[in-house]
Amino acid sequence: MTDSTKQMGKCRIHGFVLVELLIVIMLLAALLSIAVPSFVAYTEKARAAACLSNRHNIEQDKRTSYLNNEVPSIIIDNRYKCPSGGVYAWLVSDATQPAFPRVGCSRHYASLPATNPSLFTSDLDNMNGFNVLTGKWQISNGLLIPTSDGQEHRITFGDPKWQDYTISANVTLTSGSGYGIYYRADGKTNISGYSFQYDPGWNNKFIVRRVFNGKEESTPFQTVNMPAGFPIYNTAHDISVTVLGSRQIITVDGQTVLDFKDTAFASGMGGFRSWGNSKVAFDSVNVTP
Repeated sequence: MTDSTKQMGKCRIHGFVLVELLIVIMLLAALLSIAVPSFVAYTEKARAAACLSNRHNIEQDKRTSYLNNEVPSIIIDNRYKCPSGGVYAWLVSDATQPAFPRVGCSRHYASLPATNPSLFTSDLDNMNGFNVLTGKWQISNGLLIPTSDGQEHRITFGDPKWQDYTISANVTLTSGSGYGIYYRADGKTNISGYSFQYDPGWNNKFIVRRVFNGKEESTPFQTVNMPAGFPIYNTAHDISVTVLGSRQIITVDGQTVLDFKDTAFASGMGGFRSWGNSKVAFDSVNVTP
């Protein structure tokens, strides 16, 4: 066989292999065009089922709260999140039957009522909207941090006329005795209002104190032990404080830790505090009506 004949044979073999490869690619593309939509549809169906289960559990939680306290729950536990990114909200089904609530999801069930804009929110790129009362505060890498050691730090935000709202923040305590979140406070240097305290210095408890003219009551009027094994330091925790009339609900990482009524302060702004040598960073500050 001549060299030219051998070369032509090689070309034919190479050309045949290339054609086969193209056919395989085309077949794979065709199969993918069929399989991918089916997989996506199956995945979304599974997410919708998980969302339905979440809504059922939320409704059961509210029924239990109503039966135990004769007061409907006003929060949706942060544990429940729509897998497809939908937003959960209470729907008004029958105001005369508060023990039988309904939860809507913006992706899977019912059109949701229009939400109110935030009363206050900060991405913590700057200190706009914050009013320093005592101590030194700074913004560092998107975090609000008290920086002077061994003294009281107080900072406030919002409007003294605020009444019913939820303050949410993500907070990390690195060391020290703890930190506080003011609510329904007057915003004065000698501040008055409520102070929720994340307080390992008080025998590892969550507590609430009334504060009058800058001085706390000597004994907190609401206390609860931190759960066994709770990671106190170097762990970010989502804290929320909800006030509705006389009712006050404190949650930590989506779990209600305190739920009580008090009428000492009917309105006021929010704020943060730390004391002693506590090292703490506040993040993701938001206030919603």
